[in-house]
Amino acid sequence: ENQPMWGAIDCVPCEVGHYQSEGGQSTCLRCERGTYADKRGSDACEPCPAGKTTEGNGFSSLTDCECPPGTYKNEVAGSCIVCGHGAICNGFGGAPEAKIGYQLSEVSPDGLSIFHCFADPQRCPGGPLGTCAAGREGIACASCEPDKVPSSKGECENCGTSGSGPFAVAVMVVCGSLSTLYFLMRRQDRARQSTTILMLTVMFSQSISAVQMMGICGQMSVQWLDPIRQVLQFLKVFALDIEVLRMSCVATLSTLELYLIKLFTIPLGTMYLVANHMVFVTIWGQKRFREHRPALVGSVGVLFMAMFITMCMAILSPFQCNLHPNRKWTLVQHEDLECWNGGEHTSMIVVGCLWLAMPLGSIAAVVHLMRIFPQRISAGDVQFLNTYSFLFSRIKPETRWFTLVFLLRNLFVALVPSIPNAIWQIIVIQCLFAISVGLTLCFKPWRLPASNALEVFSQVCILALVSFSAFFIRETEVQNVAELALVVVMVCLAAFPAGGFFVIWRRVRPRHKPYQWFLCHHKSTSGAFARLLKISILESNQSCSGSVFLDSDNLSDLSTLFRYVKDDTKTLVVLATPGVLLSPWCLGEITTAFLGKVEALPVQFAEFVFPDEEFIINLKSTISWDRLSENGISSAHLEDALRWFGGLRGVSVPAVFGQLGLTEVTNGVVGTISKAGTSFSSSMRGTVSPGGRRAGMLPTNIILVDITNREAVAAALILVKLLTPLLAHDAMQIPSILEPDDQVDEMLALVISKVTGAKTTAPTQEFRLNLILLCTTGCFAGDYFLLNLLYCACLVVESVVPVVASEDFQFPTDVFYTTLEASVSALCLSSGAVEKPKLLTVFVKSIFEKIFSRFSTMGNIETLELQTRMIWRNIDQARCRLSESAMSEEDLVVVLKITSEHSTRQGASGASDNGSVTPTSAQGPAEEESEYKDSADEVQSI
Repeated sequence: ENQPMWGAIDCVPCEVGHYQSEGGQSTCLRCERGTYADKRGSDACEPCPAGKTTEGNGFSSLTDCECPPGTYKNEVAGSCIVCGHGAICNGFGGAPEAKIGYQLSEVSPDGLSIFHCFADPQRCPGGPLGTCAAGREGIACASCEPDKVPSSKGECENCGTSGSGPFAVAVMVVCGSLSTLYFLMRRQDRARQSTTILMLTVMFSQSISAVQMMGICGQMSVQWLDPIRQVLQFLKVFALDIEVLRMSCVATLSTLELYLIKLFTIPLGTMYLVANHMVFVTIWGQKRFREHRPALVGSVGVLFMAMFITMCMAILSPFQCNLHPNRKWTLVQHEDLECWNGGEHTSMIVVGCLWLAMPLGSIAAVVHLMRIFPQRISAGDVQFLNTYSFLFSRIKPETRWFTLVFLLRNLFVALVPSIPNAIWQIIVIQCLFAISVGLTLCFKPWRLPASNALEVFSQVCILALVSFSAFFIRETEVQNVAELALVVVMVCLAAFPAGGFFVIWRRVRPRHKPYQWFLCHHKSTSGAFARLLKISILESNQSCSGSVFLDSDNLSDLSTLFRYVKDDTKTLVVLATPGVLLSPWCLGEITTAFLGKVEALPVQFAEFVFPDEEFIINLKSTISWDRLSENGISSAHLEDALRWFGGLRGVSVPAVFGQLGLTEVTNGVVGTISKAGTSFSSSMRGTVSPGGRRAGMLPTNIILVDITNREAVAAALILVKLLTPLLAHDAMQIPSILEPDDQVDEMLALVISKVTGAKTTAPTQEFRLNLILLCTTGCFAGDYFLLNLLYCACLVVESVVPVVASEDFQFPTDVFYTTLEASVSALCLSSGAVEKPKLLTVFVKSIFEKIFSRFSTMGNIETLELQTRMIWRNIDQARCRLSESAMSEEDLVVVLKITSEHSTRQGASGASDNGSVTPTSAQGPAEEESEYKDSADEVQSI
């Protein structure tokens, strides 16, 4: 009660909505927010039920207690329920409404059912229950009303008279494009394709891939804003989103039917190409279907490669779902269909799993084609290359596997929208493109440099687009970002101690060094020998395959060369030629082995002399110290290392060697050399050739090489070894190296028969001479090389293949032929024969009129194997057929005179004047001298 007036006789009770708890007061107090007083004279206000409040002060009834803002009233239970994400609840009896970009589909005692309008927030303007933009209906306002199509501002408009026009235009454009594709593939010819056409083709394929990948960005769970949202919406057409073509104006189709149409788009395109092929071959191709099959296979392959991302996206679309605030899932591309709720979605999942066989089968087919590519190319199957040019024409042969990298990248990118969290979508797609950019920069797979640059540029642009998408993530996922940032920080901090423990563990554990032998060599003086020695080591010990380090095969970064010696090598094999002691790299390898306590084995050549003290002291002023100083090698280190190296025992190699000498060197390196020792052989005579032919028989395939050049002989032996597995089916075809006096009786018998017309005493089968002429610097100036070339010029040569095995070999010019004629004249005069300077000119000119092959022993083993296949292909297919000998009868007599004089010298000395050859045979010296004398007597009698 209170006494509101002076002089009042008694107190007046407080009105409802007011209270007064103390006596003697002149006024009553209004009930605070959240309380009420429904009786007069109340000394206290009653609190509202839990979860409710009043809109202000002084309320007088329980009915004035309403749900506060952010909640709404449950009409059944009378309690207040939190609105949740995407809804607006003003409270105090007001009905809940949806925010802009959301749709309120149901108000139930369990809560509000809110759908998020992911693709286009404008189609959900917010407001009361079921509100959608004009012309829209269904879950998340994703569907247009019948006979309507999407328009601007998220609304739908009537189809009008031209409703099916875009669809019809699209069909005609696709059909015209496929017909053009088939026409272009029918005219495909790799040999005549210009660089401009190749560049345009690559640019077109890269642009198609980039557009499809940008379309995938539009499928991510990101709230893009205009104008980029409209662009990404348009690019959905490249993801086979046929609804963009006003498909609802053509026919009313269910979600499952639309999905099946997408899946059959590419097979229908394939059928259209087949129809084009059938019509063309029937009318213009004289029904030669097999002959024109490459055009069909190529066009279908281009279609599959170009649409691979789209095909994967279409197949995987049932697995791409968005989570709404009401905890329900709907399809990304069809938001009006709930996921994992049976019905159409289950049918789509089953169909999608079956259709996954298409992209996986495509990848398997590409793997098979990659596997058989080397065999088809080595067999000269150009039709195979033209048929599958969509795989091989744009990519370099050595990086042909990169096609698989692109396919797998595209497959994983198509899987990204299936990840339900936008943060993880961004992370995964960034990782995929970062790896792709790194591999492209590392291997540069495209044939044209501009294509590599364009590929990297397009992928960097997509990476930037994906990075920008992080600014459009919904606020509810900010917590995920914070958690991910915490993981990144923890991983970064843990990486340093983990790396330290790993380094210590590698140091203390017993470690297997990957390379048993490291071949240290000077390229210009023993590069070919190093390659030959590696091949020979691997042949002698199959278990050590891959454990021989040769820089041209195993070194990718020059700065890590010394680390390989110190950490990864058991034995440093030093091919000791004079150039080794002048090469900073070789000296650094020897010093690193010394400092790292790595075993070393010198392979000493005849011209090599171990360094003495004077040489060691003066070496500091004769070499470049840049590379050595960069790796911490001082002059004191180098001097100590050379003194250590000079005291090592190793294997010796003669100036000129053959297969037997190579075997002895190999055995010395691998540690299987006989304790008794064996003298090195400088000839292959008296041994069995690789083809199983005894050395006493004249071969049909021979290699002519300058035997005074050790590197040239090594290159010839490498060629024989690499040809051996290629000719395993016909071992008699394996070439032999022709040495100065090799098979002299058979050669002379054939030459004598030319002069006398007598029947030769050589083997009775028809003789065919295939000559591999190994051209090296100065080879045409050597007497023995010219002598063997004279033998060959006397015979009917079926094929001659010049092989350039020296980088500085000068191709024949007028000066070359002048020098050649001077050398031949000197050979004639020294033998007492008639001077015939042009004895070899016609024959040599006929050789170099033909195509030549390169054989670079400095390249890696893959390049050498490819060059070997090309050499044999030139022998087997591009033969230089000559019906008669290149020499007249008078020339043949001169050759016999030279041969007679040469045989007499060999019989007298048992060795060449210049000491280049020391023949080894099962016969003794007396028998050898008798053999040469008999040959000379026979020639002299002619």
